[in-house]
Amino acid sequence: MLTIFDIKIEILSIHVVGNKLRDENIQFSKSTFLTDDNIQNLLINYFLTPFKSNEYFNLYHESDLNLNEVFVYVNRIFNNSENLFEQSVNLAKHLYEKSIHPKIKGGEFYTVYFKD
Repeated sequence: MLTIFDIKIEILSIHVVGNKLRDENIQFSKSTFLTDDNIQNLLINYFLTPFKSNEYFNLYHESDLNLNEVFVYVNRIFNNSENLFEQSVNLAKHLYEKSIHPKIKGGEFYTVYFKD
């Protein structure tokens, strides 16, 4: 079972992704962020308390999972956490390209690598 008391944020990246249909911009951070212990606890609670149970998501592609862009970017992060910033930019660009419904609001896009 997942307990938030054992978790630490190892790497954090934040970008702002607008709605492409509304001609809103996308803004990238210049680098990842470091957090102190007080901010760590606050952010861990912010990111993880909405999950009431262990929730798992499956990425899919009808012919080959390696053709799913999100799978490829996330896989690169898990293979080497130092790739997080570069792949967070790729994920934010992908989200921006897919944000073409008029009711999708822009906002912060967080990519977080949790340890333990």
